[in-house]
Amino acid sequence: MTVQNLSLVKGSTFVCTWSTNALGRVTNDFVIVAGTLTPEGRGFFDLGRTEANPIPMPFQATIMSYGNLSGNFVGWKAINTGVPAGKAFATVVTAADGFVTLGVRYGGMLVMLR
Repeated sequence: MTVQNLSLVKGSTFVCTWSTNALGRVTNDFVIVAGTLTPEGRGFFDLGRTEANPIPMPFQATIMSYGNLSGNFVGWKAINTGVPAGKAFATVVTAADGFVTLGVRYGGMLVMLR
């Protein structure tokens, strides 16, 4: 899909349809924002998965391109990942060089004792 400008208001949910190709690589829908992409507050990336069909971990997909960026994706979270309850994961969104990349990886706390 191509749009001139795109504003993602606070609380928005961006549905991220994707699949795995024959080589095991993630392929996904892609949005081209020719003008300005404006995330206006925290929102969600819906990956559409259940525990019966979870995302591969770690997960990464480039989901958008943009001409200009006004705002940031701080606080955005991945939902419907299929990651089992009780497993901690981190959502990492990078918006740089005209592309938005969504990453999901296991997270948590590491304690080292001597």
